Amino acid sequence: MITSEEQSEILLSDFDIKRLVLYSGNENIYNKRQDINDLATSIRDHGVLEPLIINQDLVIISGNSRYKACLMLGIEKVPIKMMHTNSERHLRKLVVEANRQRVKSPQEVIRELSKRAEVEEAQRICDYSNNSSFDGNLLRDEKKSRSCNPYSRINGPWTLAVENVITENANYLPMSLRAVFYQMMNQNIKLSNSLKHYKKLGTLLTVLREREIVDYDALEDSTRYGHKTTQYLNKNVFIKKEFEKYLTGYKRDLLQTQPFTPFVMVEKHTLAAIIEPVVNKYGIPVFYCKGPSSTSQINDIRNYLNQYDRPGLLFILTDFDPAGFMQHDNYINSLRKLGCEINPVRVGVTLEQIRELNLPADMEAKRTDKNFELWHKATGMNHAWELDAIPPKEMARILNESISSKLDIDAFNREVEIMNQELKDIEKVKSDMQA
Repeated sequence: MITSEEQSEILLSDFDIKRLVLYSGNENIYNKRQDINDLATSIRDHGVLEPLIINQDLVIISGNSRYKACLMLGIEKVPIKMMHTNSERHLRKLVVEANRQRVKSPQEVIRELSKRAEVEEAQRICDYSNNSSFDGNLLRDEKKSRSCNPYSRINGPWTLAVENVITENANYLPMSLRAVFYQMMNQNIKLSNSLKHYKKLGTLLTVLREREIVDYDALEDSTRYGHKTTQYLNKNVFIKKEFEKYLTGYKRDLLQTQPFTPFVMVEKHTLAAIIEPVVNKYGIPVFYCKGPSSTSQINDIRNYLNQYDRPGLLFILTDFDPAGFMQHDNYINSLRKLGCEINPVRVGVTLEQIRELNLPADMEAKRTDKNFELWHKATGMNHAWELDAIPPKEMARILNESISSKLDIDAFNREVEIMNQELKDIEKVKSDMQA
């Protein structure tokens, strides 16, 4: 304990650093930051500019890193600011408040939220959890007692698993809810492949996005979309934008010397963030289809194929279920009826991928589907596997390897070389016009 004389002072400029005590709860919330060399250099050159905040028991509320840096430098006296705490809960709250302005990792934000008691928000979540249609147990075993602290529900394994999945697949965002759900099944957490847990994950992700723990744009919802027109503040803004875009966007047809016309068909638009970076590299068009073949879309594909006097090469990705197989056959047959020569390549989902990647099944296939018997006879399967179950990185790799294995790579690379030279020529024309 400090003396009554010291306790009467709020600010002290030269307090004995050896008397200070680290608060262990701080590192339970915030990551241990071992590299304090930059901070030590700053303190050596400029001194301790901000006082360490401590309580009456000499426990550091804010300033653990400054404390460690000063010890490293052999500094014996440091400035401190004293704040009285009346309980362990009060101390934890002050630790969180003192660290509000720090740049934190997603895991630190989650742990911080679990410690922060905001009464109004807590009551809102409690009212929500008391609704008869929601059992309140987002992350905990249903047998455990419930709590009105909303942050206890997001400070758990499911939230950390969500953060891991999104971080690991940062190059393939946005992801569908289904894709996140399937990849979480590889995170060694208590999660069953059931509709109940799928719905709970959807609710959790809503909460995490509202709290800005998960970015809103990390998830895809292609079933709801809007439309807006391009407008400008005034003509000067428009002219500036147009000049910036002048002679940009040239892309050569890199497939014009291939022996076939490749194109990709995918059952789900929610996989666009995975599919499009691959096909864009080659300049291959992709068509998203859902359900039976669309006459309008089939006609669009035919018009694309008719530009070239060569066979079409279809790379197709659908679920491994009766509807997916029907879609596979339906589109191929519809194009052939219109006189298109089609050579199909099934990219996924395949039996080999199910076995090699140990893909989780989407429960039982719909026996009510009119195509179930034919599908069951052809595959011997009763369960279905969705495209979303394939890890995004694996799906991108599989598609890329499927395409590159069919292309004449030498011819493709020659077209790339020509395009690169053409881009230089275009840039020179643009520079000459601006001179």
